[in-house]
Amino acid sequence: MAFSIPLTIITSYVQLCTPRQYAGLIANVSFTLACLYPYISKYQPPYIPVWELCLQRTVAIFVGILIALGVHWSVFPTLARKKIRKGAAWILRNQVVLFGNMNDKLHMQTRNTHSQVTDLLNGSLLEPKFDGPFDATAYRELLRHMSTILDVICWFRCQNRANIPIPEYANSTIGEVCVTLQMLSFAIESKSKLPFYLPHLSARRHLLEQTLNLSQVTADDTPFVSILQLLLVQVESLTSTVASIFGREQINQAEEAESVPASVQ
Repeated sequence: MAFSIPLTIITSYVQLCTPRQYAGLIANVSFTLACLYPYISKYQPPYIPVWELCLQRTVAIFVGILIALGVHWSVFPTLARKKIRKGAAWILRNQVVLFGNMNDKLHMQTRNTHSQVTDLLNGSLLEPKFDGPFDATAYRELLRHMSTILDVICWFRCQNRANIPIPEYANSTIGEVCVTLQMLSFAIESKSKLPFYLPHLSARRHLLEQTLNLSQVTADDTPFVSILQLLLVQVESLTSTVASIFGREQINQAEEAESVPASVQ
């Protein structure tokens, strides 16, 4: 009985003060049944030693855990981290669509999915790491950048509703952003490395900075250039975060040498 007091305190703490309430309940009930049975059957044959009963209970519990784990994998194979990864890829694909079609319904669906994926991050921390580590902090950064990109899309939608024409340089910049977002979506969904041939958004951002110094630029162009610079910074940060999670392909020096024409060499 001296051992039952600290164990009961531990299981009660797990049941009442941690997110694993069900685990604490099962542990408390299992230990109570194992200790209660010898007192009930003390004067009723056949007599079973306490250690033998505890061994039987332990084996039964472990077998039950394995069966429950098998049922979980077969009936509920989707973990929170998998939903987060699929949801993040879905959001990026929708952002590409939203840049070409300012649809209110799709925009709201993307916002709702973003909120649901953010809520799943806390649940992913409690899951066992069956398929390797899961960097919840990096995914939180991904969602933060995606939220800012959605705000930029909302800004362009307001400009579209006000019948304000979008400059040509803005359309070309958005085209490169959409290509990058599509590649990021594929990398996240397939858990693959980023390709080395991603568009160079930093060069585009520097080009926009030089655009502000041109004499042809009017006061109406300044908001477009500023919002495009914000968009490029967010997509660049998004790319760096995805690369930190899944890695980035490195171009082979031999292939690079073969790609150079002989006349240049």
